[in-house]
Parts: sequence; C-alpha cells; structure tokens
Amino acid sequence: MREYEALFIFSEKVGDDKATRLAEEVKRVIESHKAEALQMESIGKKPLSYPIKKMKEGYYFLYKFSAPPEAIPKIKDDLKHKEEIVRNLFTVRR
Repeated sequence: MREYEALFIFSEKVGDDKATRLAEEVKRVIESHKAEALQMESIGKKPLSYPIKKMKEGYYFLYKFSAPPEAIPKIKDDLKHKEEIVRNLFTVRR
C-alpha cells in the first residue's frame, strides 16, 4: 500500500450542492478500490490558472488515502467519463 493525494477540480457550472455530492461520489469510487484512511478536504471555489473549456473557476477537492498501486489506473478509468470533472492529479505522498 502506498499513500496518495488526489486533487480534483469540478466544473464551476455544477454549483455548491452538486459539487459536494460529486465529491462524495468520487470518495465512494476511491473507497471501492480498497483505499484506506480516506480523507476528503474541500478547498472551495478557486480561479483556474488558465481557462479550461471557457471556464475560469472550479471547485477544488483534495483526497488523501492509501491504496495498492494497481488501483490508481482503475480509479482514473472509473472517473474519466464524468463530464463535471475538469482535471485530476494523483501524486504519491512521501
């Protein structure tokens, strides 16, 4: 098991309530792939560094968890079809 951090940016078009529900849905997907000690932190609505699909802001959520390395591609694959997710980044924690 390795420790990871995953940052997700959701579209500004989803609104506060749906962003929170979407964050919980992402959390369930991560947990379904044997992740342990999952922590979720809402960073809030922030401006993007550059426009993405004509959007200038997004809802940022940070997840910290432990998972086997082979789970990360599966998690990415499960979430790649969600149009509300603008960007995601997975990093190994040291």
